[in-house]
Formats: sequence, C-alpha cells, structure tokens
Amino acid sequence: MSIVGSFQLLRNKLSQVRTSLARSVRTSLVLRVAATVGLLFVLWNIDPAMLRAQSPSTSVHRDTTNSDSVARMLFGPHDAPSVRHDKILRGIVTGGAGLYWQFTNLTDYEPIFEPTLGLDFYAAPEGGLGFLIGGHAGFTPRFSSEIGLGARLPVKSSSPTSSFALDAQVIFFDEGLEPQAFQTGARLALTHSWFGNSIGEEVRLVAEYRGNRRIDSISPLKPLLWFGVEAGISFSLVAGPKELTKKDSLRAGLKYIATDEELRDFDGIAAKDDLDLWLRSFWAKREQAVSGKGGDVEAEFYSRVAIANARFSRSQRLGVDTDPGRFLILYGLPDNSVTGRSVTDQNVTYMLWTFHQRVRGTSNAVAIFRKLGSGDWRQEFSNIQG
Repeated sequence: MSIVGSFQLLRNKLSQVRTSLARSVRTSLVLRVAATVGLLFVLWNIDPAMLRAQSPSTSVHRDTTNSDSVARMLFGPHDAPSVRHDKILRGIVTGGAGLYWQFTNLTDYEPIFEPTLGLDFYAAPEGGLGFLIGGHAGFTPRFSSEIGLGARLPVKSSSPTSSFALDAQVIFFDEGLEPQAFQTGARLALTHSWFGNSIGEEVRLVAEYRGNRRIDSISPLKPLLWFGVEAGISFSLVAGPKELTKKDSLRAGLKYIATDEELRDFDGIAAKDDLDLWLRSFWAKREQAVSGKGGDVEAEFYSRVAIANARFSRSQRLGVDTDPGRFLILYGLPDNSVTGRSVTDQNVTYMLWTFHQRVRGTSNAVAIFRKLGSGDWRQEFSNIQG
C-alpha cells in the first residue's frame, strides 16, 4: 500500500472515531439531562418532614389570653404547624424567530432568519429562584439543537396574574455538522408570564451565544449568535385541585387546633357517621373546657374558617390553607390591619396585622405578610413564638 493510501486510510479511521465520539457525547448528555429531570421530579415530591429525624411529640400551646376566652379554648396542645409555601412545576412549549449569525454555505459569516421550537421545564418554590431545564431546535438549511441548564429569577411584580423573570442558562449546542460535537454557550432571556389556573402564556426576549467556529484551520474564530423572540404556553405539571370533600375542608382548618393524636384518628375516618361522631367528641371536649365562660367554640371556629376562605381563597388553594388564614384560625381577626406598598419598592405590597393583649406571651403581637405574584400572601415576619 502506498504512503498516500495509508494516509487516506488513517484519515478515514480518525474521522470514524471522531464521529463515534461526537455521537457518544450527545448520547451521554441526553442521558444526563434525562437523569437530572427525573431527579428533579423525585426531589420535588419528597416531603421535607420525611427527611427530618422524628422527635417525641411535644405540647406547644398557641392560644390566646383570658380576655379572649372563647377563642382561647380552641387551641389544644399540638406541634406548631410549619409555614408551607406552594411549589411550582411547569412545562413550557414555545415557538420563536430570530437572526442567527453563522457561516452560510460554509463560507460567508452573516445573519440569517431562523425559526425555533422549544420545550422547557421550570421548578421552583413559589416566588423564589427556580430551576430551568429544556431543549430547543432551530430550522435553517441545517437542523440545529441545544440543551439548556440554568435558573429563573422572578422579578417583583404588583400584578397577581403576571410577572417578569430573568432566565440564565448554560447551553450545549449542536450546529448540525457531522462530526461536530456539542459546543458550550450561554442563553439569557427576559420573560413575561401570564398565569391561569393551569394554563399560562409566556413571551421572551432572548440572546444566545452558541460557541465559536471557523471555516478552516487558518480562519479566525467567529461567534455563533442568536437574537430573537419566543412565545408560547405553559402548563402546570402539579395535579390540579381535586373536588374537596367535607372531610378535606374540615381538616384544612382543624389541623391548626387539633392534637397530633386527634388528627391521626381523623385521617383514619372513612364513614360519614364516624366523622360526625368524631366531630361531636372533638367539640364536646372544647365546649366543656370553656363551660361557664360564655361563647360557642364551634361557632367561633366555623366563623373564622368562613372569613379566611372568603378573603384568601384562590383557584387552587383554600383560604384557611394560607398564612393569613392560619393566623385567622389561631388568633381571630386582627385588632388592626394595614395594607400598603413598600417604601423602598413600590412594586411590593405588604399587609400588617396587630393583636393587642390577645396572644399569650406577647402583649402586642405582629404579623407581616407579603403579596406574591400569584396573589397569595406569604408570612414575612411574626413575633409570636411557636
């Protein structure tokens, strides 16, 4: 075999190895992304309480003073309820259009029009920094694709139905040239989202750096850039609200005032007659405790539940299951309530509640709530122990 023939054979072998490695990189990356998405789903559905060591039950009294004797007897000893914030888990399907600076016909470096399709997954605590994982495909004379891993930071918004956010991702881009491997780049986007019960809308202004490329070994490197607009729909991946039974509605409020043992018995009830029997026994204990002090404990409780649900319920959440609803059930209506915008940021709304001589251990109890983009109120501060 001639030297030229040997050189050509070696070149072909190296080309095959390079193609094989490129495909392996793609396969490995896809598997890693799939594993990451799977892990994200698992972690998102783990109850944090399962990860904590179980300690012996302790009695923590969250009750009012004698000046509010009716409400006072509502609160039996129980583990202090934790503040729960909703989680967001959404899929986002988008279509886009923009200018892609690349080498056309493998010679000229210039912008060309490129439409795109994308699928992203967004997971976050409500109102907080979240994970953003997804993929996008571009359609020019060559089919290109990318996978992005990053974060979304919500920007404060005064609207309960829409919000802005900043997206930042590391992307792994495939220009569609064999045996070209993935290139590493970055993606930045300003996103405006509109919320619905389960379906929403998004519009993004996007800038991408897709790595560098040159025509040949002596040509200068040129950046691969894409600037454009994307729009699409988002959909919740968290199960929507089920039709609440009487038992579900009752438990939402009772969990704040019942003991752990009482709640375990309550959760084990299946028949309506057994539920009615449990309720009669539950309220009889509390009516007996306030005997001679006046007032109707059961009526007071249901009055508070009605107020909390009327004021703070949303499409996927009962009012008693919110932070202000929890305070209403435990302590009743505040003596004073003030709502206003932040002095330092007019886009932030706060609500201040005060309770005077009504909470045990605190002569002047204070609770501050902040309004989230979803319309819910989240507790930011309280001087009430427990």
